[in-house]
Amino acid sequence: MSENKKRGDDARKVQEEVYAAREEQRAAERVAAAQRKEAEKQAKIAAQEEKARLKAEREAESRERARLKAEQREEERRRKAERRCSQSSGKNYGGWLAAVVSLSVAVLALGAIVTVGYFDLKDTKASLINGMHESVYELSEQVETLGTDLAKIRVSQGNYKSQKLLADMLVRCRLAERAVENFPVDGIGTQRLTAFFNEAGDCAQKMLLKLASGEQLSEEDMRSLEGYYCDMQTVREAMPALLKSAEMDKNLLGEGDFENRFEDLTARLRTQEQPSSHKSETKGKDIGEDGALKCAKNFFSDYKADEMRVTGRTEGENPAYTVEFKDGAGVAYSAQITLQGELKMLQSYKSCESENFDVRQCKQIASRFLEKTGYAGLCPVWASSSGSECTVTFVGEQQGVLVYPERILVKVCSERGIVTGMDANLYLKNRGEREIGEGKISMERIEQAAAQRMRVHGVRRAIIPVDGREVLTYEVRGTYGGRMYFAYIDANTGNTAEIRVVTRTDRGWSLL
Repeated sequence: MSENKKRGDDARKVQEEVYAAREEQRAAERVAAAQRKEAEKQAKIAAQEEKARLKAEREAESRERARLKAEQREEERRRKAERRCSQSSGKNYGGWLAAVVSLSVAVLALGAIVTVGYFDLKDTKASLINGMHESVYELSEQVETLGTDLAKIRVSQGNYKSQKLLADMLVRCRLAERAVENFPVDGIGTQRLTAFFNEAGDCAQKMLLKLASGEQLSEEDMRSLEGYYCDMQTVREAMPALLKSAEMDKNLLGEGDFENRFEDLTARLRTQEQPSSHKSETKGKDIGEDGALKCAKNFFSDYKADEMRVTGRTEGENPAYTVEFKDGAGVAYSAQITLQGELKMLQSYKSCESENFDVRQCKQIASRFLEKTGYAGLCPVWASSSGSECTVTFVGEQQGVLVYPERILVKVCSERGIVTGMDANLYLKNRGEREIGEGKISMERIEQAAAQRMRVHGVRRAIIPVDGREVLTYEVRGTYGGRMYFAYIDANTGNTAEIRVVTRTDRGWSLL
């Protein structure tokens, strides 16, 4: 019996070992299969990421080609205008030429997105024209949907439905803005239409936040939406003719029917002036063209300027004289000098191609330029470099508090170590003394709370615009999960007012 039992136990052990070996083999096979599947998944993800990267590079190349071609076209128009004006009596020289060469406010984009890289321009024309046609159709699609959204919002009942429609309106306004940037027209028309979509998008964002916080839309909000609805109908009704002219004008680069229809459309649009609590007052007498020329010679004395002249005057909230010149290397520049002798805008017509100056040096170059042009005491808060150009953001500072509404953007050519672009519109609009309180919440408390969520690199007080008003906040700079964050915490409530993430885009590093 014992022998039989022993043999039975041995047989069971053998069976168990065989079963265990079989299970172990099956487990190994499952692991191997899972590993193969994971490897295939990772390879697929890598392939998709590579495809997305290549697509982004192609899109960036197309946009850069369009930008360079537009600059070349603008320069050629300027030269033609000069030749025409030199043959005329000169009576309307300044105002007419100013309309031809007026600057676009999109030269230095908000958020300091910087152009990256150098691209071969041999096939520029074909790519440019294709991109322009796509932009016209893209605008038409967004306008059609925006008109429908606004029509629904006018009669919408219920918080959820209104939020959904406003969110869609915000996204489509931003897409429409992007489409207009590639239009083959002068800066005045694109500026007006871009401003319209920008204001409509800001309006949608403000109301969306209002509804999200539990509030209701006011009568004033509804009047604003009604105004945007009427203007969107104006754009919508003009789009069929604009599309037809785009189809007829296969070139799109000349002054044909497309440009005439676009100019007619933008001339009919209104822009709603956004309120500003600290709008600067225009003080002093008009310095005149001679005074503007004198200021420009002083501002750009290091440029070895040649052929400097006043070519006209721009109107608007901050009227300015347009001054054009060439530096010692023959590079063309256009600047705007306000009636009080302040530099409002600078633009160059030549791109940079290499890096001879790093970000630290570019900051110093930008700071010296602002001091020379009368903007001393501003604080550099952000710099973004593409390798060939560096854009530095400066803001005002009062009682140790950063004042973001007072912002100036300065673009430095990393190849030549010289300022080639500058935009002081927001600074001139919003500068002024402010009554700054201490806030109800201490900086130590904010820093301790932030340290629980991220690695904090610094905290400082800052005034930022939120929903059309200025809010005192604590700017918290920190990292979490390999990403850099700028969080703005309301100094009186402790609520998060704004969060920005440092993000790599196809045109440089940006705060989004």
